[in-house]
Amino acid sequence: MRTFKKGRHHFASMIVIFSLAQMPLQSLAITYDVNRVIDGKGTVSGFIETDGTIGPLLAPNFIDWNLRVNDGSHVFTLLGPKSGANSTITVTGNTTIASTKDIQFDFSGSQARIEIINPSAASPENGWALVGDYGGLVHDKFEEMCFLCSSSNPASVTEHRSGIIKFSMLPNRIPQSPN
Repeated sequence: MRTFKKGRHHFASMIVIFSLAQMPLQSLAITYDVNRVIDGKGTVSGFIETDGTIGPLLAPNFIDWNLRVNDGSHVFTLLGPKSGANSTITVTGNTTIASTKDIQFDFSGSQARIEIINPSAASPENGWALVGDYGGLVHDKFEEMCFLCSSSNPASVTEHRSGIIKFSMLPNRIPQSPN
């Protein structure tokens, strides 16, 4: 009888272990620094925060951002859902890939596009975009661009890109000396 109870106990333990193994791991958010220069005139700087997914990213994986877009003459700050929510993000294709060190974009990928824009994709005024071989677009293929458009002064800065680029990286951490 004792052996039977011992066997049931091991069987129950195995079921619990198997059940836990089937659960997805809860990932921790990762904040990446962005510091881009476009055609020597435009800049995009700030941070992007993801839900911690490693591998291909889609729009829901981006949980916040704060990006200062500068076309050389004008400045606008794009804010994600936790920082002020004045912009949206669109990601298409499986070309935006996160690692534990950086986020990369592959311009050669099919339907490759990531853009963060204000106020929306329907009527963009200000934003930053990486566009690869995206569908039926005749222009803006294989480019990184920042654009600040107002009725009085529409402006954009673009630069041709190819291959895979790292567009954000983990911040450099300087160890604090204990005092």
